[in-house]
Amino acid sequence: MLRKIRALDDKQLLRGVWWNTGLFAVVFLLLSYLAGDHDYVSYSTAVIILIAVYIPGLILLLAMYLKADADTRRAYNLRIGLVAAAGILIAAWRYLN
Repeated sequence: MLRKIRALDDKQLLRGVWWNTGLFAVVFLLLSYLAGDHDYVSYSTAVIILIAVYIPGLILLLAMYLKADADTRRAYNLRIGLVAAAGILIAAWRYLN
């Protein structure tokens, strides 16, 4: 599996991430409209669909992390740490309120 990831070109990975980000944004807006204003889709179904759309992007980002050199990995580690800290703060804030 790692050989296949390392064989991919950086442009292919980046193009895949951009397409996944665009698809996620469109699906997010569509589900927000359908689940929020009109109740055509339940909230739990919308969350499951969004998770299913987001997972390929996470796999692509993991592939980019595995393919990166040491300096780029340090930058990725900083970003991962900031996202994890923000997630913990949001979860704690929602739990306390």
